[in-house]
Amino acid sequence: MAKVKKNVYQEFMQDDYVPEGEQQVVKYLSGKGNNLHEVEDIQGTRYLASMPKKFRQTVWLKKNDCIVVDPIAEGKKVLGEIICVIPVKNVVNIIQTGEWCPKMGKEVDKDSLIKFFTSHLEDRTDDSNRFVPTDSEEEDSDELDEDSEESEDEEGDSKNNEEDS
Repeated sequence: MAKVKKNVYQEFMQDDYVPEGEQQVVKYLSGKGNNLHEVEDIQGTRYLASMPKKFRQTVWLKKNDCIVVDPIAEGKKVLGEIICVIPVKNVVNIIQTGEWCPKMGKEVDKDSLIKFFTSHLEDRTDDSNRFVPTDSEEEDSDELDEDSEESEDEEGDSKNNEEDS
């Protein structure tokens, strides 16, 4: 990785970042094109956030990432600009230690905040079994192998018939 990309990536992926002032932590939902991304805040409001130019070709977001957004006052559809990504475990730590920005969730209790940011983790199974094929997939692959062997035999037979002619 080039030195510039490495520095940009390290700036974007921050483990110890705490939101300041008007910034808020939101959950990433999806990319909408033209470097616009759909995010959801703790009140359940969905809106678009823009990716700064220096991060565009270097950093990729995935669903349910916790990102820090700086609000944009003059926007109608695009209401924020992405600042950085924070790991879920650090967001939970910020909530539990009380460093959570008061403007972000004063009326929301800690348990509901933690549930909001970790809800996608409950649905996940053990990642170690994530890429292991199931029995049905192995059977399907065996059937495909047999089919390909039969088609190769048929191709060989047709070539032999052409040579005989």
